[in-house]
Amino acid sequence: MTSFGISTWFKVPLEMTRYEILSRASCFVVTLPNNTATTTTTTTTTSTMHLITSQHVVRPWAFKNYYPQDWISHVNDERVKFYAEKRSALGEVLESYELVDPHHHADRDISLLRFKDAGADFEGYEL
Repeated sequence: MTSFGISTWFKVPLEMTRYEILSRASCFVVTLPNNTATTTTTTTTTSTMHLITSQHVVRPWAFKNYYPQDWISHVNDERVKFYAEKRSALGEVLESYELVDPHHHADRDISLLRFKDAGADFEGYEL
């Protein structure tokens, strides 16, 4: 059996040379109909596979009560990348998929992100 988790990576220009882990959490993978799938100018085929997770995982700087550290104020939407991690029953990362087009609920701690690759391999994962 496999499962998915999400990881958020960040890099602050002039202070960091590579992306580092910011947070990890559980998530849900869902399929949306084609007409409600988000689009981006960087891909021609839109994935209908999306991931739902807690907004404080993908935007911790917006939750100052959860994350009061000063350094987090230097992180923003332009300085993060998101990945869905397909994991084995033992927790090993089997595959990683980039996520794009984050949408954040205005009042709730929930976010929706789209799989960048419309052809991502979900074999062995039951939706």
